[in-house]
Amino acid sequence: MSRSIRHALWISASCIALGIGSWLLWSYATSFQTVTFHYDRRLGYIELSSSNQPHFYPADNQPVKLKKGTYQLRAVGQRVDGTQHTQVIDSSTHDIKLDFDYSRAYLDTLYVGERTAIETALAVDYPRALQDYQLQHDRLYKKGDLFGASLVARDQSGDNADTLRVLMKKQGAAWTILSRPPAPVLSAPLYPEVDSQILRDINRGK
Repeated sequence: MSRSIRHALWISASCIALGIGSWLLWSYATSFQTVTFHYDRRLGYIELSSSNQPHFYPADNQPVKLKKGTYQLRAVGQRVDGTQHTQVIDSSTHDIKLDFDYSRAYLDTLYVGERTAIETALAVDYPRALQDYQLQHDRLYKKGDLFGASLVARDQSGDNADTLRVLMKKQGAAWTILSRPPAPVLSAPLYPEVDSQILRDINRGK
């Protein structure tokens, strides 16, 4: 093989190696995404993990470079709901805004102080509601500003024996009824501002 052919082959191999190296470098660089998490650090912080990433705790409002992929994310704090959920990070992910909900234990504690106000607001709009029905499966949601319950007829033999669902929201210091009137089923299209999982929970009445 002549020297010129060997030289040409060496140049070709070098170009191929350079091209592969450049592609690998580009592929690695584009496998990361800069993301900023936004949350109320007064309530807690977040824990992020994946199969390739040990537990990581991104700071609030601070950009961080993460490898693209699927992560498990949960809130950590004394009063917040720590339920884990999936978070996908890809090239379209830039800002992730998280609204921490209170834990069930803390919501149940808050309900002790809110129950009288809730029952009073219900009685103002429906004076016979608590005479003809009793509240069951009653609980607060989100940050204690949403309430749902079943209204179960005291007289199951009467014409109004259907179990009804009531949905209420706290606005300022006052509770208002969203489900006007209470109905056997809370339909998601009627309450687009309410998480569908909350409506399902109220409808199940458990």
